[in-house]
Amino acid sequence: MNNANNTASSGSGNLSGFGYGLVVSMGILVIAISIILVCFHCIRKRLSTVNNDGNSNNVVEYVQRSGLDEATILSYPKLLYCEARLQKSEVTPTATCCCCSICLGDYKDSDMVRVLPDCAHLFHVSCIDPWLRIHPTCPLCRTSPIPTPLTQLPPLPTSTPIWIS
Repeated sequence: MNNANNTASSGSGNLSGFGYGLVVSMGILVIAISIILVCFHCIRKRLSTVNNDGNSNNVVEYVQRSGLDEATILSYPKLLYCEARLQKSEVTPTATCCCCSICLGDYKDSDMVRVLPDCAHLFHVSCIDPWLRIHPTCPLCRTSPIPTPLTQLPPLPTSTPIWIS
């Protein structure tokens, strides 16, 4: 009988150790999930700012501000494709473009195209205007009309070698 009591008590001791480990594991899991949720809430709160409308978001404002303004876009030359093709063939006879690289549609002679000033690439007006409102660069070669910090640096001074006799 004593033997049976020892076996029962040792079995319940193992069970209580298992229960203790289970409670500790569950506690750690609850703490970890709580920390993750708090971090997620703080990051999300930091990313979103509320203006008068209550629905503004920093990411959306950044995308809207990173492109070109409407005045700059409208200052780029706009002409019919047949005129652009004639001008381009006079300058470089082999470099005639036949399709818009944004919509992949072929140009027709009656299509209105916009010519980007730095690289002279052609695009449909309806394709390139929304692109330039979001991205300040050419979709093909990535040249930008906006001055970059490197282009605004003064030129490096030229140095003259010093000869020591």
